[in-house]
Amino acid sequence: MWSIHFLVLLLANVGLIASQKYCHVQGKPQRSNNTFECECDWEGIWLDIVLLLPQASGTELDLSNIKASVDTLLGFMNISESDRNSHFSVIGYAAKPTVLTGLNANQSRSTLIDIVNGMEYSGVGEVNIARALGGAAEELRKSKRRSARKVIVIFGSVLSPIDDPLETATQLHEDGISIVTVVYEQSDETSLSLRLGELASPGMNFSEQYRKLV
Repeated sequence: MWSIHFLVLLLANVGLIASQKYCHVQGKPQRSNNTFECECDWEGIWLDIVLLLPQASGTELDLSNIKASVDTLLGFMNISESDRNSHFSVIGYAAKPTVLTGLNANQSRSTLIDIVNGMEYSGVGEVNIARALGGAAEELRKSKRRSARKVIVIFGSVLSPIDDPLETATQLHEDGISIVTVVYEQSDETSLSLRLGELASPGMNFSEQYRKLV
């Protein structure tokens, strides 16, 4: 299941960064193997995650699939107000993005699950992922945690023929923001669904077989 792989990926990123933190002793950076017993300033590095969820009513993708996947993901994550846990923002996207909850809002698993499960279709027609990525970047800039690793997770199926988010995604990569794509494959998969995965950071493109949930 993709969510397990995604969870392992995120935890690996956190573990790698945490293991490479340094303490400054006598003006020289020295690596510390003890997270909580450092005689110098300790700066925790954790994840700020923006979830981009499709809301356009013109798409064939059933929101129940998205909600089930996100609920599973949130169930594995450590989420709280603490700077040492992950913080989430949820943004719905259609022709334009809508922030459903921000990174600086109340952070609890139950609250996030309620927000995701309460999400409804909004907007008709084409989606604009370039705008959605711009909205996610703006939300990440509002984060109060300067040291947190930044991650954007895009859930979707295909790109709009008029949507060209590659330039925006490239700029986000250059800014140090990781992009994960979760592509719901359909039986009539097109090049547009393959292109959605091209927005991902290396090794961060996942796919789910689309299925109608009753």
